[in-house]
Amino acid sequence: MNAAADESRLREPLAIVVGPFPPPVHGASVVTQRVAELFDEVGRTGCVDTAVSRDGPAAIYHLRRIVVHVSAAGFVVRRARSRNGCVYLSVPGGASTYQMLIVAAAARARRSRIALHHHSFSYLNDTSLAHRLLFRLAGQRAVHIALCEEMKRQLQEQYAAVDVRVWSNRHPMDLAPVPLRALPASHEPIALGHMANLTVEKGLDVVLETLQLGLDSGLDLTLHLAGKPADPTSEAMVARASLRFGDRLHLWGFVVEAEKVRFLETIDAFIFPSSYRNEAEPVVVLEALARGVPCFVTAVGCLGSMPGAYSIGSSDTFATRIVKCLSGRLAIESVRDESGDPVLRDPSDFLAALTAGRHHRSRNRWSRQS
Repeated sequence: MNAAADESRLREPLAIVVGPFPPPVHGASVVTQRVAELFDEVGRTGCVDTAVSRDGPAAIYHLRRIVVHVSAAGFVVRRARSRNGCVYLSVPGGASTYQMLIVAAAARARRSRIALHHHSFSYLNDTSLAHRLLFRLAGQRAVHIALCEEMKRQLQEQYAAVDVRVWSNRHPMDLAPVPLRALPASHEPIALGHMANLTVEKGLDVVLETLQLGLDSGLDLTLHLAGKPADPTSEAMVARASLRFGDRLHLWGFVVEAEKVRFLETIDAFIFPSSYRNEAEPVVVLEALARGVPCFVTAVGCLGSMPGAYSIGSSDTFATRIVKCLSGRLAIESVRDESGDPVLRDPSDFLAALTAGRHHRSRNRWSRQS
């Protein structure tokens, strides 16, 4: 190979990462950014940000999404490697999957290996034609990355996925579980915490109900809410709760980095009564567990089998059961990590499954926000 050809080869990324990057900050975007960083440690990485602004009419939003995915497909056609390379796709949960078909087709045309990282149960709770087409187009050689054993099982049963690896979000995010703190005694002050995009689907109403039931039961409770109301209904709910509970309710707003650490160190228990039917493996719960905070969760998505978490069941009985637990009248066992040996446990396993060799280190990121 001559020098010009060698230089051209060097410019080809080892991996092309296509998915949402922060902002906005949410579980899938944070994980996508971390995956790109992991690829960057072993080789040149090309990144295409599929996050677009929602400002303006819906038609403009969808047009932006089409444009960014066509641009991503063009980048894959020009730059993807046909051997020893990988095109990583953060799988969307909704209609955006049809746009991702364009990128998958480009990757197949380049004969690159495709990695499909799953972040939602939306197409597992209800079989989706768009996802069936995406997985068929990706081919049997594609690597499916599931967040837990339940997600893996449903991918295999509903879509006949062949190569499915379990890789919890705690691994790329370096959120190793630690011994949990002991809960305060029932006669001591107890600080509960909830962190999310504050919505009814994520459990805002149940969290406030838990505070009310606990106070009615004689518990010395305070509630700390981190995050911002995501809609007018949630905003009104928080405003009414502030008037009703006074200094029993602490509003932190959106927290990151040091402020998030301070939030998690302030609370005695983290509650996440999500009824969101597409819930997968929320990073916020993993962050709390990594700080030793006892976590009480509903059994949706991967939460019901999350090691270290206390699975309460459904959101309908959550408030009653957690108050009984905090009062010492109900014992709840945390979920033990008895899932066997997940295929991917750390970044090196992940990278080895998708690529081979070590390459020149550099990164090229495309950003489409307008």
